[in-house]
Amino acid sequence: MTLDNPVFGVGLDSYGDWYRRSRTIEATLRRGPDVTSNAAHNVFLDISSYGGFPLLLIYIALMVLVVVSSIKVIKRSQGFNAGFVGLLAAWVAFQAQSIISINQIGLALWGWILSGLIIGYEINTRTGHVAVEEKKKGKTATIPVQASPATTLSMFLGLIVGVLAAMPPYLASAKFKNALETSNVTMIQEAAYIWPTEPMRMSQVAVALNENKLNEQGLQVAIDATERFPDNYVVWATLNSMNNATQAQKAQALGQMKRLDPLNPTLK
Repeated sequence: MTLDNPVFGVGLDSYGDWYRRSRTIEATLRRGPDVTSNAAHNVFLDISSYGGFPLLLIYIALMVLVVVSSIKVIKRSQGFNAGFVGLLAAWVAFQAQSIISINQIGLALWGWILSGLIIGYEINTRTGHVAVEEKKKGKTATIPVQASPATTLSMFLGLIVGVLAAMPPYLASAKFKNALETSNVTMIQEAAYIWPTEPMRMSQVAVALNENKLNEQGLQVAIDATERFPDNYVVWATLNSMNNATQAQKAQALGQMKRLDPLNPTLK
């Protein structure tokens, strides 16, 4: 994926859409053509496939910054700093597993946190940044340097942006779950179109409607899914499985499936 799309990659979170058309014949046959993946088992390859070499270089630069920050802290340390050693050891452990593991959010979260803590520790332990001394009545007091108002504001704004970005998918998932629990056909069909729309959700709704003899509704959702996500193999496979899809629609779906999974021997 990276070599075929070196500048822009295949797009964030699009590994799954491109896996079938990018895999070799060996990967297709090893465990069967229906066994796929939506993430590389290597964080560096995952990032390079998403955003090409530019994004990979940015990520590597950040990791180099962490290493440089660690070296600076170690060089100016006067003794054994158990806290920093533990922090650095955890970061090294994360990087070791990232070579063979997927970029799973629960793990990736700690990788970014640890990286930020190491860089921040180096910055805040520089001479003149740790503390200032104030002489008062013959005594010396150490006063910690506090974050500036601009830093505090930027952290707060960053938190707000993060929450706003994460809420729509979460709310859509929650509404979809509630719709399924009601067993109300109208609500379930409408749940397929909750923004932001998602190919797996639309396919799941189409299949559920189709299996419950609501063929027209299921077919319409499947057609809409192919229009919104034309490069997703699953939505075309869903359209191909609809009970009342026309021969022309099935032929179109099969053709798209072959385009997206060209080495699949079961597609004839």
